[in-house]
Amino acid sequence: MKKIVLILISLVAFGISAWGQNVRVKAEFDSMAMWVGAQTKLTITAEYEGNKALNFITPIDSAIEVVDFVGYDTLANGSLMSVSASYLITGWDSALVYMDGLAVVDGQDTFWSNPLTLKIVDVPLDSTNAICDIKRLENADFDWHRFWILVACFVALVALIFAAIWAYERYFRNRKKDAGQVEQKPIDKRPAHVIALEALEHLRDENLWQSGRTKDYFSQLTDIVKEYIGRRYGISAIEQTTEDLLRELRLNTQIDIEKESVDMLKDVLEIADLVKFAKWSPLPADNERAFEKGKAFVHKTKKEEEVKQNEVR
Repeated sequence: MKKIVLILISLVAFGISAWGQNVRVKAEFDSMAMWVGAQTKLTITAEYEGNKALNFITPIDSAIEVVDFVGYDTLANGSLMSVSASYLITGWDSALVYMDGLAVVDGQDTFWSNPLTLKIVDVPLDSTNAICDIKRLENADFDWHRFWILVACFVALVALIFAAIWAYERYFRNRKKDAGQVEQKPIDKRPAHVIALEALEHLRDENLWQSGRTKDYFSQLTDIVKEYIGRRYGISAIEQTTEDLLRELRLNTQIDIEKESVDMLKDVLEIADLVKFAKWSPLPADNERAFEKGKAFVHKTKKEEEVKQNEVR
């Protein structure tokens, strides 16, 4: 008796388990009939309990063509799952298409949908209209309005080009004229040391480093000294670095300058480089000492010249 009860329990449990693994598949068209070349949607829906990985087999039939796969749609209602796959279908010949069940595979078993039918109907022809030959080609009338618009655009473009050329030439002509005016400025023919000492006194009166403009102060100081060297010895000192200028003053045999003067100039230029390029903040005594050494350098290397009364001051 116990064996019979156990067997019945096992059969019931197996039946419940087997039913839970069943997959119910349903297939349907959006429309049961369509014109030749038109499209309708085929939807295959699988319902099942629990979790499954289903594979929908793409429908194949000689009378229809799958145009596109629309996509999947999943719905869940508790443990009941519903997964749908949709396809766009078309047909190119009039026929009554019969399709066997469509397959869904879960990896082990294959489940089949219900069979389907689809009516593909020819597009009706309008027999009231006679068949006509292809119309001959006709020449279009000349579009004068469009022609004159194009002419006006072309003229405007040419005028714009000439205006740009005129403005360009006038701009550079004025620049050359201005440059010529700059070049025609009177040249200060006073002795180099007179010009330098005057500029140094003007720099002292500006009180630049006293007002916090230390970098501007040393920039002007070195420019005054280098411009003096350029006038005094005929070299392009203003364009040279400190190292290059000192080397030329020491090695150029055509420049008559004492070593003591070069060392004095070196002190001025090196402290100026520290302020301008290394952002060094000198003490007030350093600012004064650099000025005095620059002034002493001019006095020590100056060349007394006689200035004509008619020369430009």
